[in-house]
Amino acid sequence: MSTFLIVFLGVSVGLAARLLIPGKQQPWDWFASIGFGVLGAALGTGLGWAIGLYHEGETGSLFAAMFGAVLLVFAFFSATLHRRWREGREIR
Repeated sequence: MSTFLIVFLGVSVGLAARLLIPGKQQPWDWFASIGFGVLGAALGTGLGWAIGLYHEGETGSLFAAMFGAVLLVFAFFSATLHRRWREGREIR
């Protein structure tokens, strides 16, 4: 049950993040947002377990999911920033 709740929470966070970003969006951006949301929810829950905020089997909160997703997005864009700059592509 906990895994289902983590996935549901992650999909919710990913969709909410996508709806908050203005402008034209590519269809694959939706899938990437949902993926970051699900992975962020898992990361947030895992970090909560590691530092004792949640007990084994408890699902993280919406805040934990958003925090995990933000960490993943920051890490992803930090890792790809130099490559995009070197290729001369626009950095947004």
